[in-house]
Amino acid sequence: MAKGLKKGAVLWGLALLAVFMFMGIAPAAAAQNIAVTIPEFKTAINGEEFDNAGAQYPLVVYKDITYFPMTWSFCRELGLVSSWDAKRGLYIAVLNVALYGRDDSPVEAEATSINNRRGAKYPASIATYPIVLNGLPIDNSQEEYPLINFRDITYFPMTWRFAHDELGWELAWSDAEGFDVNSYRSIPTEFYVAELAEEYALLQKSVQLSWEQVNDDGSITYSTAGQELTDYKLDYRTNRLTYVGKSAESKFWQPSLGENISAQIECAGSDLLYNGTVIADISELVEQVAARPESADYSFEEGEHNAAIHAHSRRVGLDGVNVIEAQIYYMPWIPAPYTPYVYYVFVERDGVVIKIDDWDPANRLTGVYRNGAGELYLCSDYHSLGGRWHNNSGAILKVGAEGKTERLNDRYDDYNSLRALGMHDDKLYVLATWFPDVSSEYGGQVSAVNDGFFTLDRDGTLTKFHDFVSGETFMTPDGGLYCIMSWNAGLINLLSGERIYPVE
Repeated sequence: MAKGLKKGAVLWGLALLAVFMFMGIAPAAAAQNIAVTIPEFKTAINGEEFDNAGAQYPLVVYKDITYFPMTWSFCRELGLVSSWDAKRGLYIAVLNVALYGRDDSPVEAEATSINNRRGAKYPASIATYPIVLNGLPIDNSQEEYPLINFRDITYFPMTWRFAHDELGWELAWSDAEGFDVNSYRSIPTEFYVAELAEEYALLQKSVQLSWEQVNDDGSITYSTAGQELTDYKLDYRTNRLTYVGKSAESKFWQPSLGENISAQIECAGSDLLYNGTVIADISELVEQVAARPESADYSFEEGEHNAAIHAHSRRVGLDGVNVIEAQIYYMPWIPAPYTPYVYYVFVERDGVVIKIDDWDPANRLTGVYRNGAGELYLCSDYHSLGGRWHNNSGAILKVGAEGKTERLNDRYDDYNSLRALGMHDDKLYVLATWFPDVSSEYGGQVSAVNDGFFTLDRDGTLTKFHDFVSGETFMTPDGGLYCIMSWNAGLINLLSGERIYPVE
């Protein structure tokens, strides 16, 4: 039986990645042949028992470590994304479920006529191609428990470093229940930015506290007992994340985007006014409202009680150029947060306001940047799907000094989403992802091998500086870029690749 939690190294081996590896492609070096064993103990994935005897790709044991096969269904259910490239090799990444969704259906063994003999040995080989996990290259030749190939599928060992540090999974073993892997583990020390200063960032973690009550019938009820807040300081110069102390209050840092100018925006009949001047025709919205019988009880003047159409607005100023966003609500009889709305964006230069007709009215303005040539980047990572629903599809509209516009997403066939992260030294930093269905709530699939973090030059050239990793990012005032890992309690310096973990 494969067990023995080897101190400082291994819990259990876990397999990863169903990728069609060979497809006629010769490996970089001759593969070393090995023998693996079908486990005799029970195995389960997220609480569902897995049948190794009848599976085409069963769990296997190598060097007393359990390895896991990652077919397409395994990757989806375990919250992973995998990609294979003939030259660059195998890429694996954890997904942030909140941004990209997941398939919650249980993994089942493929229906085959195979009869794997428990405890029997079968031929396999050591993987010899390049492997990247969460942006971190793996030298398989130096691994004590290397990735292997079995039946043309890549298997990954679950050492503590891989299973816990890189995948954020929980593992359990008992003589009665066998081996269980749980990919739904919540990270108890996930960080968020509380303050962003010139030389440091203050990060905070929140741990929910609960108390246990045993009921008269023997059942157990858990109740929330508050939260414990802890502050850590990230020094940009040293990349050290050090313990500061406990905190009495929650603090959340959010970038500020402009000033509220809703008092300067007015809906009057079929016109949208800014400081009393017409800047847009909203007759199409007026017609939609008027066509509904509910409109009889509503006015088309914003100043009136029960206005049929009204707007909220903000203005971002950049060196004499203003960018104005008006969020226009209509059909007010539909209660919030389901009231329909659109976003209109304008550029004001020298007192002249021009509507940006190429702006997608489903996109909320989330960033505005200006390069050295005076060109504007109007950015969004919030795409409305109607009502309260949206996704995180990123879009960048470039506006030239003469007013000419270009949707930069249209330049790149591989990337439907360009999410702006900040600007430094005249370069825009972006997260570019595949995102094949921008109209879907869960359209945010990624390509682990192609997607990632890029700089965007004035001429539109994308230059990749880090592979895709999942987590919230923030840019420091001096141009540093960090990602808060979604799978572990730590950060990645995306410009250097350094992993940063808290020091108590």
